[in-house]
Amino acid sequence: MLETESPRPARRETGVAECTRPGCVFAAGLRAFAENYDLFLVDQWGVLHNGQTAYPGVAECLRQLLSLGKRIVILSNSGKRAKANSLQLASMGITEDCYTLLITSGEIARESLSSRTHPFLPALGHRCLLLSSDGDSSPADGLDIELAPTVVAADFILLAGVSDSRPMEFYQQILDDASARRLPLVCSNPDLVRLSRKGLVFSAGEVARRYERMGGVVHYIGKPYPMIYEHCRKILPDFESSRVIAIGDSFFHDVVGGARFGLATAFITDGVHKVDFADTTDEADILRKLTEFAQSYEVWPDWIIRRFQW
Repeated sequence: MLETESPRPARRETGVAECTRPGCVFAAGLRAFAENYDLFLVDQWGVLHNGQTAYPGVAECLRQLLSLGKRIVILSNSGKRAKANSLQLASMGITEDCYTLLITSGEIARESLSSRTHPFLPALGHRCLLLSSDGDSSPADGLDIELAPTVVAADFILLAGVSDSRPMEFYQQILDDASARRLPLVCSNPDLVRLSRKGLVFSAGEVARRYERMGGVVHYIGKPYPMIYEHCRKILPDFESSRVIAIGDSFFHDVVGGARFGLATAFITDGVHKVDFADTTDEADILRKLTEFAQSYEVWPDWIIRRFQW
């Protein structure tokens, strides 16, 4: 994601401007629609922070929502466990008093591998080749699985993340070997790209997608796939879809995932797609660019905001 800011689109004094498509609304911030919803499913990377620092006003916006009695669930495609994510957020000033709950796809994957209740899980076997970022073994800690050192010794692959020090060629070799053995792959971080100090780089979801294109069997846990939303509905009291909004900066993961699950969505343009909107100067330009995404997936967001702010 580029750090330079594109010009702010012109807005009406109310902070809300109707798109030409019915139901799609430009808003200056969450103030415009906060009263419409009770539960906010908020992405973190590209929405709350860039991996190193929180974006200006984020903590204040979260606290403002809480002061109105809203519930906030930070819903992340991180392959790491929830605790690791909460510690990272706290280091940026987004402490636990800023949100109600934090749910990661990595935590759900770990719980699922423990219970083995989902239809595809019992058949995976118990020898796992774990691929993660920073050598993190926590996605498998305490589970009844044996960490395999190589593809040859594994029954399945758990792809929880990728390492900054490993090029795609490293993962491609693993995929080639796994394909030859027809190993199933569980991807607990479906993000295709991720923010890094170098800008946007490939993420675990892109590795999984390559394996899928090779004919490999891939099971995704995370946005936009339904398991993560079903988990939210299961554990959150009074999960009323008409009063839930999913907020994120990845059109495919956040907008498509939320909309297909029957939720309202808010799309943030200054996140992972910032470069796509860099040459837009007003709301008409933004809408034209957004139409390309919307037509590709046959999904429109309910709200468009530049960044996560009140």
